[in-house]
Amino acid sequence: MALDPIKLLNEAREAVPAVNYALALAGLAASASIIIGLIGNSRTAILIVGLVFIGMVLIFLFSSLITAKTPIVALAGTILVWAILLFFLSFLLFTVTAFAAGFPCHWARILGLTAQCNDSRKLASKISVDGNVVEPYSGGPSEPNPGCQERRATSCVTPQHGGELITGTGVVIINSSRGRTGYEVITNTPQKICAVLWANTTACETKHFIAGYVSAVENFTAP
Repeated sequence: MALDPIKLLNEAREAVPAVNYALALAGLAASASIIIGLIGNSRTAILIVGLVFIGMVLIFLFSSLITAKTPIVALAGTILVWAILLFFLSFLLFTVTAFAAGFPCHWARILGLTAQCNDSRKLASKISVDGNVVEPYSGGPSEPNPGCQERRATSCVTPQHGGELITGTGVVIINSSRGRTGYEVITNTPQKICAVLWANTTACETKHFIAGYVSAVENFTAP
């Protein structure tokens, strides 16, 4: 006569209630095997199996509160059980989407799924960008009076990586200078930062000059 495995299992559960816990352990082991089979024996698999095991223990503990005779304790147990279930459902949903589409990106990185991370929010980067070099001068042996009046030249920098300039970061880099010279930042916007450099002398036989450029920091999103 053929044995009915379901009937045999039910009789074992009735005779020895601890069999229920053995079945739960077997189910956990089966779940662990499926997870490891899908994603391999890695840190991610250990993390997921560990969280599932902790969740099962918490659900068992809180479900025991539901059967308490005190109404308040039973209500607290019900709320805690639903809270744990919602948390683990969200955890499993995020894990599945991390494997399937790389979202959410931070969770995908924690799981080591950088190749699947397709988050549209890229990492912000900052880089120094430079403008054109200018060399205004005034005076000198080859420049007779009144040619030695003050001369000005403007150096501007614009975004070079598709981002925006950080206002207030514009500085003037001086390569060389002599005599009465100076500079001033005159434009300070996210799209352009400019500075004017000038040289001036009243002694036309002496050449006064300045050479430099404006530099700023661009904020952009890295590809």
